[in-house]
Amino acid sequence: MKSAIIFAALYADGQTEIIEKSQTRDHTERMLGIATKKENGNSIVSIDPHLTITGKNFYVPGDISAAAFFLCAGMIVPGSEILIPNVGLNPTRKRIVDIFKSLGGNIKIENERKIEGEPIGDISVQYSALKGNLDLQGSEVVELIDEIPILSVAAMFSEGSFRIHQARELRTKETDRIAALVHNLSALGLDVDEYEDGFAFESKKDYTGVNLPSYGDHRIAMAFGIAGLRIPGICINDAECVDISFPGFWQELLQTRK
Repeated sequence: MKSAIIFAALYADGQTEIIEKSQTRDHTERMLGIATKKENGNSIVSIDPHLTITGKNFYVPGDISAAAFFLCAGMIVPGSEILIPNVGLNPTRKRIVDIFKSLGGNIKIENERKIEGEPIGDISVQYSALKGNLDLQGSEVVELIDEIPILSVAAMFSEGSFRIHQARELRTKETDRIAALVHNLSALGLDVDEYEDGFAFESKKDYTGVNLPSYGDHRIAMAFGIAGLRIPGICINDAECVDISFPGFWQELLQTRK
């Protein structure tokens, strides 16, 4: 929505300001060369309708939200070692890497550089003994909103607890992701507490593979597809919905397993 407002503001009669209490993703601002300033704890984007934008070729880095599925796979599958090149490391997007590291994820960022204002790097990951509690709310939820499904799967294999609040937005995604995650996690054997704005569970050592609905949601399908690398018997219904954001995901996953 913010990007749509920015583009509309380029054709407005006067200057437009977008004020955010918690800064959201800023790819559009970086692409167009629009500065963001900090004031009284807010992030403020000012758009001047007289801004001149010149057409040019843009380099689009790899999506860290898509890479997160393979980072999780690398951490939870014994013997794994994966290198994902040319991943976007925008500060408003890379919180998932910090969270994985906080659980003990053996993740390294190499070959960092900037292209068109966007930080980019290669991410390597190895099998990791995950351990730790996660209690997410507020700005962390904003930064991780698309990664919550795969983060939940990582937490299944991390010794500790997972709790998320202030994430009501998850109920308005491609499906009600809170309800979908609670159902699928419970079906695999977890005791999950559901809240209006989140959910919570304690990890276990053993899970039972079953048929799981994707609810037509690409991130739900991919997250539990990754869980299937560790839990025999998982079958994802309507798995082709991953094509919405990651065409070829299943083929890439099979290739990675080799």
